Amino acid sequence: MQHESVHQGVEEKWMILASVACGTFMATLDSSIVNVALPSITLAFKTTLSHSRWVVISYLFSITGLLLFFGKLADVIGRKVVFNAGFLIFTFGCLLCALSGTIDQLIVARGLQGFGAAMIMANGPAIITAAFPTNERGKALGTLAMVVSAGLALGPPLGGMLVNDFGWPSIFFVNIPFGLLGAFLVHQNVPTLLGMSGTIEDLAKLAGEHALPRLVRAKIYLGKLQYFDWLGVIMWMFIQFGYSLAIDRENALGLAGPLQKMVSFGSGGLLLLFLLWEWSVNDPVLNLSLFRSRLFLASNVAGLFNFIAVSAITLLLPFYLQNVREFKPQQVGLIMTTIPLTIFIVAPISGRLSDIYDSRLLATAGMALLCLAMALLALPNSGLSSTSPTSLIFDLMLVGAGIGLFQSPNNNSIMGAVPRSHLGVASALLATVRNFGLVTGAAMSTGLLMHYYHLYDAQSSLRDVHASSQNFIIAMRHTFMALAAICSLGIFTSMTRGPRPDVAKN
Repeated sequence: MQHESVHQGVEEKWMILASVACGTFMATLDSSIVNVALPSITLAFKTTLSHSRWVVISYLFSITGLLLFFGKLADVIGRKVVFNAGFLIFTFGCLLCALSGTIDQLIVARGLQGFGAAMIMANGPAIITAAFPTNERGKALGTLAMVVSAGLALGPPLGGMLVNDFGWPSIFFVNIPFGLLGAFLVHQNVPTLLGMSGTIEDLAKLAGEHALPRLVRAKIYLGKLQYFDWLGVIMWMFIQFGYSLAIDRENALGLAGPLQKMVSFGSGGLLLLFLLWEWSVNDPVLNLSLFRSRLFLASNVAGLFNFIAVSAITLLLPFYLQNVREFKPQQVGLIMTTIPLTIFIVAPISGRLSDIYDSRLLATAGMALLCLAMALLALPNSGLSSTSPTSLIFDLMLVGAGIGLFQSPNNNSIMGAVPRSHLGVASALLATVRNFGLVTGAAMSTGLLMHYYHLYDAQSSLRDVHASSQNFIIAMRHTFMALAAICSLGIFTSMTRGPRPDVAKN
């Protein structure tokens, strides 16, 4: 039993990584494929974009609202149980999505998919952190980042091909084999007690629990969950809902006027109550004491700024390429794969380097490179203003290099800054910050773009880009320059995080 509290054997730990990578690849592939297929889904169900957007929104809402819950749940009953259940629920959700007969059925099925995805995302980094020694953790997390990039890179071209040849349901059917394979790999390769509290007494107790019949074990779990921080979980979900309303400029949720403002401002007050409750409860879903670590706090804040920048670039550039530069959708997909392909190359290298050198230096350099790339895109006669695709592709390579150089060392810092008993919460918070950054970046970038566009062309709307492409380019340049300035705060927070601990925390 004790060997499961420490790091696994050479072959075993890489099989654990393969199991986690399968789920990560499946989740990232699904998200990038669905975005490509959304126009076809809208057309197939004869609905509007504001309605079909919920195919994406319901998925992200489920994930963000449940990440902390499933991270904490895994700390209580075991990561393997939660992680494997995530595979099965996600796969079942894929099947329901593919068989949906109405847009509302598809939205509900996507919400169920989000349940499974939250289970997977909340526990993947925690499982890897527990399986690998400190001097190899960066290499493992870098490999996982490489898998994420592969899923993002394959999504657009694969999704376009599947939708064109087999229809939109095929994008969900394609994930089912990965889900079944992942569930099998987790069952075979991930130790039951991996990542749980490292004391021999706790491991002996947990081992005894897992040796009991399933019904008896279920009663024990229900007994533990009686003392679970359910109020914290519920408050967190309502906070997420209020935040989604606050940034819902197009009123996709149908709650306009005073009701929308009331819910939005109410979520801010609820956040304060949530923090007070989590500080006072004995076993909170979010242990606020983790933020006493400057390394943990600064790394998460730097990650937030990084994902704000990533979201802005990946959201706005396809719009620019297709409507201003008049590239075909297939060409846009190929150009945008420059970013994940560069991450695919850089992330594992930066991960290995973070095992040797201070993660602070690598992550800070990556954040600085990303901000520089955004500034280059905004410069006159360069990037967005250049008529040469080569210049744009070079800037996108810098974007990918900055992301790849930052994320693996930053994740290494976050996961290495917490005790083993809180790995699930730390892993869930890592994914929560990522989703927060992506959602915030989308809202911030579109808001800035509309602001600058109307400054230069008050008579036109963003739907009529062809009529005034030059003003749109100017608005894009100002947007990227403003976001580069905002995200440069991530350079400061990354620099001030403090050095990596000399010893691993147990």
